[in-house]
Amino acid sequence: MTTREERFQCRKCNISIGGHNQYLHNGMCDDCFFGVYFPEEAQIIETDLEQIGRHCRSKPVQRENGNFKRFVLESEFDQERFAKIIKEIKSKLSCLNSGSCCNLLNDKLTGDNVDTFLENAAKCPVVFNVLENAKEEFSEDIFAFENPTL
Repeated sequence: MTTREERFQCRKCNISIGGHNQYLHNGMCDDCFFGVYFPEEAQIIETDLEQIGRHCRSKPVQRENGNFKRFVLESEFDQERFAKIIKEIKSKLSCLNSGSCCNLLNDKLTGDNVDTFLENAAKCPVVFNVLENAKEEFSEDIFAFENPTL
């Protein structure tokens, strides 16, 4: 007698998946699961300094950055994850200011340099893209940090 394996559909791309993926990969095929939970690379969001400056001056982004700063200062910020984002962005972009704004990315993000980091995001595409990717990468952790009762 042969047993028939249960078949399911990936909730993101709708291809056929087995029970392992259904129950242990959040209902997603391997490609979708690893893309969501273990993205291979940080994305370049913006390189135009005028756009970057406008973005950084907007009230919603300033609020997001303030929340990110609080998260860095008050939680167990994952420096290793942050370092991977830095490495990926630096492999794709060059600093337009001879590194004067993004050299601090060689250090850990701490209370001593987080304000400078946030200020430099408005004038350096490397810092800006690291920040935007870090906020995206840490968004679930930030949400949990800001809403501990949920």
